[in-house]
Amino acid sequence: MSIQCYLREALQTHVPGANFDLYFAFLEFSASDGKGHKHHILPKKEFPEFARDKENILRISPADHLRAHYYLALCAPKCESFQIAFYLMVGNKWAYQVCIDELSEYAEVYARSCVLWKAKAILAQTGIPLPEKHKASLRVGWEKRKEKGLLRTKESYAEQGKKTKGRKQTAAWIEKRTAKLRGRSLPQSQKDQIRKTLEGRPASPGTATNLRAISASLTPEYRSWMGRKGAAKKWGRLFTEPSPVKFQ
Repeated sequence: MSIQCYLREALQTHVPGANFDLYFAFLEFSASDGKGHKHHILPKKEFPEFARDKENILRISPADHLRAHYYLALCAPKCESFQIAFYLMVGNKWAYQVCIDELSEYAEVYARSCVLWKAKAILAQTGIPLPEKHKASLRVGWEKRKEKGLLRTKESYAEQGKKTKGRKQTAAWIEKRTAKLRGRSLPQSQKDQIRKTLEGRPASPGTATNLRAISASLTPEYRSWMGRKGAAKKWGRLFTEPSPVKFQ
């Protein structure tokens, strides 16, 4: 697969001085035969005029989709939108398909994109009004969802409330759910991580008060149900202050 010249020129014009040879070379090497994620060579946000151009769309694997945004951000470090796009891709579940040995290569670009994203988020919370272009984009998205019937109305929420009001879980459902949880325990690595997080941290007075109130309000029936999955010993006595250092 070969990237068309007009696409190369458009990207080069958008970010003068940047060299996208590495990005294009990776895409030409990674393109698949119609399977995988749909990747826009020229991002839709910056190049809406090429959004439906078939030459601008190629199929790559989920992991290569993350790598493609990495190379795009790497080649144009001064383009904020490319950096943020990579930051958002790292948070996607498909990032787990990337080999762990590669992650150190992405650290610098990720750190830079993380700073930009946080700065943008802080700016959005300072009361500065959104630009008209952003408002227009939100309106278009809302209208599309409305046309597809994806927007919830007050009537639909009320109807759902009528169906579920007063509904109680059946004994069969409770037993099925309990069976899945019975005997399950946290892996040692997760216990170690929680212990490290809580080490030296005092218990919150508000949390302790709430837990005492919950403990006192539990009915004998609920305590019996909890006991069936081995938890009655936790609720058979009044709540006492936890000791985070001795987390079990």
